Amino acid sequence: MSTLETDLIQAATGTNTAIKIKGKGSGVVKIGDGELAFPDADGSANQIIKTDGSGTLSFIAQPGGGATALLARATFTDTSSGVSFTGFDSSTYDAYQFIFYITDTSSADRVIRVQTSTDGGSSYDSGGSDYIYTVLEKGGTTTATTDYIAIQPNHRSTGVATEPICFTAFLIRPDTTDKTVLFWAGGMYATGISPTFSNMIGAGSRDTAADVDGIKFYPNSGTVSGSYQAIGWKSS
Repeated sequence: MSTLETDLIQAATGTNTAIKIKGKGSGVVKIGDGELAFPDADGSANQIIKTDGSGTLSFIAQPGGGATALLARATFTDTSSGVSFTGFDSSTYDAYQFIFYITDTSSADRVIRVQTSTDGGSSYDSGGSDYIYTVLEKGGTTTATTDYIAIQPNHRSTGVATEPICFTAFLIRPDTTDKTVLFWAGGMYATGISPTFSNMIGAGSRDTAADVDGIKFYPNSGTVSGSYQAIGWKSS
């Protein structure tokens, strides 16, 4: 075996010319005092290189460590149909988080409701017993089996249309054929009742199993204005 000793290896021609180093036959490229042996073929997209601790390198899938991504962020004004999200895929995200800040409604006593879709948002399930939910607010509870999930119970003061509502909701693995579960927590500034700030926490689900691929947040009547963010969560 010949030994090449030099301070520089440089491409002989061209301006931006790559240098290729190859083994012969089944031989691989080894670099450094540890003779790190690089794989002789490319890996798959998004794979990384690992070592076995004995100098052999290989391509593997990226290990799980959790990740989040901002999927959408926008404002909405005077909408009666609400805000919809579609295209859930558990191979990409295990859960989805929705953060809403509703700044204004067309009148008092607005309730934010949720329905799910199994046809990509073409329609939203609204059967009389499609959902079940419970809400805890100021020491009281509300439970129901109905055609929607209520994020905000009807405890807003009469005649006040500008009480802000802020909440975050987590949708857990919606596109599995289980009873899709939604968890949420939030608060409401209520000018006409005491105390002036009301906390709420709740959970709801479909009362029948379904492969959910869409969700809609909408007012019980009238219109709402505000802003939202949608975030995807991946645990591994």
